[in-house]
Amino acid sequence: MKPMASAVPTGIGHRPHDLLWLADAAAIEPVQALPAWATPAWLAVAPVVVRRAPLLAHGRVPVGLRGATRSERCAAHVAAHRVIRAMSPEAIARDAARDPRVHASALPCLRWLARLATALDASPLAWGFLTERIDARYAAMFRFIIQALGLGLAVLMSGHLFWLYVGFFLYGIGLGGNMVLPDILWADYFGRLSLGQIRGMGILISQILAAIGPPFFGFLFDITGGYGLSFTIFGIVLMISAILSLMLRQPTKPGVSP
Repeated sequence: MKPMASAVPTGIGHRPHDLLWLADAAAIEPVQALPAWATPAWLAVAPVVVRRAPLLAHGRVPVGLRGATRSERCAAHVAAHRVIRAMSPEAIARDAARDPRVHASALPCLRWLARLATALDASPLAWGFLTERIDARYAAMFRFIIQALGLGLAVLMSGHLFWLYVGFFLYGIGLGGNMVLPDILWADYFGRLSLGQIRGMGILISQILAAIGPPFFGFLFDITGGYGLSFTIFGIVLMISAILSLMLRQPTKPGVSP
């Protein structure tokens, strides 16, 4: 598979989970002998994935080879100068609906993403339509429940490719509500005069938590060897958020009767 049009040249500053396309399969330096599934034909099609590990000397990037199933994994390294393109998962998701090379990819996961991209892109519109017709608290509750159900389905059924896709599709539908519901809730509960202050404070808190999240879950991965605990914690947080959404009450100004 050729690199996609929106990919950009890379240096050493790759993030975990970035996809890297190499000049050729000979650039791969496996930590152990290549498994049987890592055939030259497969390596010519599939990109490698940046994994969490220290960067080695001479700009050698830790990567993982991924096969057609979840159990097919192999640790390796590649020299940074042999990387010709890199794409983050976010960039792939953004380009999936309109890039013909995603639709024609030999990788099933990218073809599924291309099929689902339009529905995921339209989910904020659906959430806006729903929130105009029901209490925003209920819409927020539904959003968190859908995300939790999708995440749980993806984790519990990770051995079944179809249900894995269904789970993350549901999670993506729920995540689309995050683009709409906060602004509606802030406006409904605090009004136009306070919207700027409340929105600024809300974004500040969310950005702080977003900065803390990756190293925290990376630490959990290091001590547990997987993401099971991280997904469990996240799922519990989503369900607690759904309950808290129902407890929202419109604030009143001091001295003003509710």
